[in-house]
Amino acid sequence: MSYLSFVWGRATKSALQPLLLLQNWSLRALFGFDPYFPVVEMYRRSNILPFDKFVKFSSSVFLYKILHHQANVRTTFTRINQTTSYNIRSGSNLTIPPPSSSKYGLNSVQSKMLLEYNALDQSVKDAPTLSSFKKSLKRILSPI
Repeated sequence: MSYLSFVWGRATKSALQPLLLLQNWSLRALFGFDPYFPVVEMYRRSNILPFDKFVKFSSSVFLYKILHHQANVRTTFTRINQTTSYNIRSGSNLTIPPPSSSKYGLNSVQSKMLLEYNALDQSVKDAPTLSSFKKSLKRILSPI
């Protein structure tokens, strides 16, 4: 389920629905949860991320690896330059060149990954190691 999930995990909700149902069914079978047991509680007790959050997790980890030169890819990202003396929140956000077709470009895997990564708290993005980044990210994405 994790292989390139940040790419194929961007499919429509209706296309992913059978996979989500299979994941819920599998968790119920593996951990012996009742069919009417609350889904959020099931994920919390099993310490497994729901699929939509797992996609965010894997794409953020992949971007972290790219930014810290731990992944061998040709993709480059640039940081938004602050053009004012005021401290603005988007100063450390990443960007890619604007797409030629706005609808296609904004729905691209790259664009979606950047939106999710830029939405992370700065303390998570500044993690010194990959393992500390993963721990912080999983803590944020895990059901309470």
